[in-house]
Amino acid sequence: MLETGGDGSAAKEVLALLKELDMCHVPIHRHCFVGDEQEYADWSSALSNCYFGLARASFDSAKTVSTLKKLQRSDIRLILETDSPYSPWVRRSVLHSIQFLEY
Repeated sequence: MLETGGDGSAAKEVLALLKELDMCHVPIHRHCFVGDEQEYADWSSALSNCYFGLARASFDSAKTVSTLKKLQRSDIRLILETDSPYSPWVRRSVLHSIQFLEY
């Protein structure tokens, strides 16, 4: 499980390190993904076993919601996280937040 957070610079560094260490086939869970389209594409194309966790912060990020709306069915590698310590989940708010996903 990896959490890179921030402005995306840490995600770029971690991805470069994973490539350098030849870890592109290791199963990876990107915890609380809050990236943009490019970051999702970079990680999913370089890491065949990378899954992106969605937590409350993911749905609060306009860039992440925009990215999720643009995903094609074949590109979806998402995990719905429910253990976010800073914002307890309420079933109704989770369902409301993910209503835009057609699948």
